[in-house]
Amino acid sequence: MNFDRNTVLGFVVLALLFFGYFWYTNKEQAAFRKQQARVDSIANANKPNQDTIALKKESERIDSQNKVSSAGAAFAKSVTGSEQLKVAETDLLKITFSNKVKNIYYTFHLL
Repeated sequence: MNFDRNTVLGFVVLALLFFGYFWYTNKEQAAFRKQQARVDSIANANKPNQDTIALKKESERIDSQNKVSSAGAAFAKSVTGSEQLKVAETDLLKITFSNKVKNIYYTFHLL
C-alpha cells in the first residue's frame, strides 16, 4: 500500500474524530452519572424507614414455608431424597452426576 500525504492526513483526521468522540461521550456519561446519583440520593432520603426486624422475620417465615415448594414438583425428590450418582466415562473423561443440585463432580483422567 502506497502512503502519500493525503492518506496520512486522512488517518490523522479519523484518529482525531475517534478520540474526540470518546472524550465527549465520556464527559456526558460522567455528567449523567453525577445527576443520577443526585436523584437516587434524594429518592433514598425521601423513602420512609421500614421496620427491618419485622421484614426479616416475615421473609424467614415465607422462606421456611416455600423451601420445598420453590424447588418445584419435579425437583422435590432431589431436595428431600437420598443422593444417587450416575457415571459417564470415556478414556479421557469421567463425569459423575448427582441428583442433588449442589453436588456435581467432574473427574478428568488423561491418557
